[in-house]
Amino acid sequence: MAVYKTTQVVFIITTLVGLITPIAVDPGQPCPAPPPCTCRIPGSMIDCSGKGLSHVPGISNGGQQRWTVDISYNQLTTIPKRAFENITVVSLNMSHNKISTLSMDCLVGSNDVVTSVHMESNQFWYLPNAIDDLTNLEILTMQDNPFIILGTSMSFASTLRYLTIGSENSPWPKYIDQLNAITHLTVVGLTCYSLPFDAFFNMAGTMKSLVLQNNECNDMPDSVQVLTNLEHLAVIDNHLLTSFDIHNLTSLTSLVIENSSLSTMPNISKCTHLLSIYVTDSPIKSWELDTIPPESKLRNITLDRTDFDHIPTALRQIPLVENLLMKNTNVSNIEDSDLSTLFLLRNLDLSNASLEGIAVTAFKQNTMLYSISLDNTNLAGVPRAIGEVDSLYVLNMLGDSIECTCKELGWMRLWGALEHFVTGSGTCQNTGMDLMTYIREYVPKCAT
Repeated sequence: MAVYKTTQVVFIITTLVGLITPIAVDPGQPCPAPPPCTCRIPGSMIDCSGKGLSHVPGISNGGQQRWTVDISYNQLTTIPKRAFENITVVSLNMSHNKISTLSMDCLVGSNDVVTSVHMESNQFWYLPNAIDDLTNLEILTMQDNPFIILGTSMSFASTLRYLTIGSENSPWPKYIDQLNAITHLTVVGLTCYSLPFDAFFNMAGTMKSLVLQNNECNDMPDSVQVLTNLEHLAVIDNHLLTSFDIHNLTSLTSLVIENSSLSTMPNISKCTHLLSIYVTDSPIKSWELDTIPPESKLRNITLDRTDFDHIPTALRQIPLVENLLMKNTNVSNIEDSDLSTLFLLRNLDLSNASLEGIAVTAFKQNTMLYSISLDNTNLAGVPRAIGEVDSLYVLNMLGDSIECTCKELGWMRLWGALEHFVTGSGTCQNTGMDLMTYIREYVPKCAT
């Protein structure tokens, strides 16, 4: 059974804990679970995770509060009858076990209270009745099981908002179209060719976030084009992906592409609301001008571990960019005009690029630059271009070859940022002194 990595996608900043209404906790309440389990009070958390358990421990009276129960990463094969009858369960994590069955009434008394269930990485072949009967379930993760057959009478069909599904060689789940309140869907391991053309049809009105991970996609499945209200899209670990059509996804505000085979930036010309784009581990080397939307609203651009060998000209059509990260690229030079239209640029990161030179006036128009990171490049010294940036507060040049002498850095004495310049990183090659210390303490003493 495959085990998929957990990817932290920048745009899915969904605090699932926030979905659970805080409950007043009696600090004198004893832990209702026996050792080796522990409790966190306040917090109403029963933690039996990773204890080597082969059976669910006996749970005693849990009082009036609602409990989060974590029995993940054990050797459990089932959850028996009335396992949690002495407590009110609001969240259950049984992931990463060997569970194939649940007693129908293992959650008796909590059916209308449970809001989240994590059952991924087990041995389920069908969605147990004990889960089917949960009337207020909002979060369900069930990926990496042999195959889960959904029932026709899921009591949570109108309340479930966050769903993660999928495993290798599994078909698209039948009856998933009954889940008409889904806002966040993650599909892991299901191949793109297994997605029916109407896979997302009944979710189109509500879905705001879609993650496709490890789906062996050569191109984007046609079924996503119906998601005209989608705001966040992540396509991760689809290393065969060479084509990327999202022309109908006009509501997107963020786009993530990780580990693909794309050689050019995707066409986002119809994505007029796009604010952030994050591309990494992809052999992209070009960005065509006609793929940018008119009056682009893009604020954040990350192109990490791509094959760019230059600052793309397309950036000149995206004047609202505030954060530009082009780390681990083949960019060798920054020319005068490369960043000349990015008047709002605040943070620039070119760390680990093959950077050898920066034109003296490259930053002249970037009067709002706050931070520049040039760690581990091929630059020979602090670039004089930063002398145009009086707004700079942070300069990182760790791992660069820097001679700290008045001959090399004396020009910084008249730099407008020297008065407020506060932090950064770097080491003087000739003395071993901290670069920031030299700039603050010794540069002002350099003779004109």
